[in-house]
Amino acid sequence: GWYAGAAGYERAMEERTRGDGPMVVYFHTDWCAYCRRFDDEFLADGDVSSWLGRALRVQVNPEAGDQELALARRFGIRGYPGFFVLRPGDPEARRVHPFRRGRTISTNQFLSELKDAAGEK
Repeated sequence: GWYAGAAGYERAMEERTRGDGPMVVYFHTDWCAYCRRFDDEFLADGDVSSWLGRALRVQVNPEAGDQELALARRFGIRGYPGFFVLRPGDPEARRVHPFRRGRTISTNQFLSELKDAAGEK
């Protein structure tokens, strides 16, 4: 499952030190139409879901509390959804975003970018 909120992020970061897989952090809000589309099209995709099943996963709603908002600011969130991949042993978070100016990438391209961000070939 997914860890939730700032407390879930902290637990995932602790667990991350004991594992060798990637970690993903998903910033979203309840009112965000792009977030719902992201959930329905990308996170529900079988191949993406399978890849995510091997990662530590955290969902954060910055509107849920001060700690969540502070975490979103730390990641530089300016819009939703915000989806980041952290490679094992690397503190740098890499943003992977399917919605581009005027177009949306495919789920296959999104998966390819996830793998690339995680340092996989």
